[in-house]
Amino acid sequence: MKKDLIIGDADNFRRLILDLPPPASLGAGLCRTWDYWNRKRDGRTAPQRRDIDPIDMGRDLPGLVLYDVVRTASPATVRFRYRLTGSDTDRIHGRALKGHYVDSLDPPAFATMLHDDFSVMTVRRAPQLAQLAFRNADGNRRSYEALRLPLVDDQGQVVMIMVYANHGQPQP
Repeated sequence: MKKDLIIGDADNFRRLILDLPPPASLGAGLCRTWDYWNRKRDGRTAPQRRDIDPIDMGRDLPGLVLYDVVRTASPATVRFRYRLTGSDTDRIHGRALKGHYVDSLDPPAFATMLHDDFSVMTVRRAPQLAQLAFRNADGNRRSYEALRLPLVDDQGQVVMIMVYANHGQPQP
């Protein structure tokens, strides 16, 4: 697996952008989600939200997250709201995230990185595979991969982002 680009380091946090498609070595859930999204896009840049049914994700639902893209009166301002969160994501963050905004996450460096990556996606309409490594509040190292996939409306504008995360286990 080629590590394309080191995007940022902050607050004991590191993110790499990896090549797509996800290699099998990163886990079957990432590969199944990638295959599902590709089937649903059917040759288009991205599938529409109505093409996606989270129930189709079956055993991968615990790692699935859907974010609403919330555009404000200012064209330059966009926010991202948790629409659906799988149990793995809520467990990792220690709270139910449905209805919360990405910019309310801790640590702030993580919130900023996620907001910036999603903002790029709303413009490019291209999927992202990110590997994240950090030290959590308990002092344990965590590393996981997240496949981030745009969903569009009838005009091709990104209106939702679907993410599957392979959260892995904490390491002392």
